[in-house]
Amino acid sequence: MLLPLFHALIVAAAASPALAQAAERPTRFHVDAAEAKRLFANLRGNDSPEKDVYDEALWFRHKPGLDIEMQHPELPGGKWRLRTNSLGLRMDRELAAEPAEISLLLTGDANMEGVCSNSDTIAGRVERSLAALHPGASIEVVNAGKGSYTFQNYVLVLDRFAARKPKMFVVLVCLNDFEECLSAYYHFSGTSGPTFAEADAQKLTLVGREWIDEFAQGLTALWRFDRQPSELDTALAIGAGLMGELAGTCAALGTELVVLWCPPYFSLDAAKAQQELAKPLAELGLDALDLASADAIATRFLNSVRGMRLTAIDLRPTFAKERAPMFWTDDRHLSLAANELIAREIAARYELVAARESSKAR
Repeated sequence: MLLPLFHALIVAAAASPALAQAAERPTRFHVDAAEAKRLFANLRGNDSPEKDVYDEALWFRHKPGLDIEMQHPELPGGKWRLRTNSLGLRMDRELAAEPAEISLLLTGDANMEGVCSNSDTIAGRVERSLAALHPGASIEVVNAGKGSYTFQNYVLVLDRFAARKPKMFVVLVCLNDFEECLSAYYHFSGTSGPTFAEADAQKLTLVGREWIDEFAQGLTALWRFDRQPSELDTALAIGAGLMGELAGTCAALGTELVVLWCPPYFSLDAAKAQQELAKPLAELGLDALDLASADAIATRFLNSVRGMRLTAIDLRPTFAKERAPMFWTDDRHLSLAANELIAREIAARYELVAARESSKAR
């Protein structure tokens, strides 16, 4: 079920300084530990070493205090470090006891979290950009992105950190969000949703084992919506409805909401994608028109968000201008070059907001 678009936000103080501005209220989408383990595969111990833990407010997050060397052939040196603070955030330091003069809260899935060391993430780059523009000011950009987060998680993230009253809340939306939000939607609505033919489900599982990164970054969504077109309408309604709810919360906090559309890797170069993905597309009965439908989904979503007079930035034109690859070929997540471009977009948007607020204050 979709929650009301606008609601009042009341937050109580917490005892721990590290949690003084976080986790003060129970989640509105309550999922207990057993339900979370059933709903989310990353809590069932399939990762090695296990990196995620149940969280009452967010459903799940990274474990605190992680410091793991990760291999990645396309990164300089071929590796990076997965580090988290005591709240499980992808940050090298703890949150300040009090909100900074310039405070931004960023969320999204693994693309916002970053498949790279913390300093190279979108959040890390935004913080450096703003520090250069505002020498002497206290600046904190909270990286609340987490792999496998979707629309409901983005609402929960703002709830958790609302008391910090960030000047800007940025949500990076990806194609896979539309498929991934459905299981939680049906869980809370008390319905099972449409079912797939057993042969179709088995085929998806078999093909997905060989193309796991491609499926995680959008092919599963295209396959599902090809088989069940009405599911796309449901997913778009969920996404737009929860963006509207975030708008109400942000308005109550005095926070600027910015929604970014991150296109899937296969929408940037359709001809190349069709060639690279010829095998899984053929096995799943998908074609060029199915790949192109990602752009149609983006247009429908952005039109809905903009129809609510919210700020929605389409990253497709920005990415299209660049010669550097925007996605890793190894795992299909955003590259360092893409992180830098998105960080510039966010910093530039913050400067516009700050200038507007300064003008009002005069």
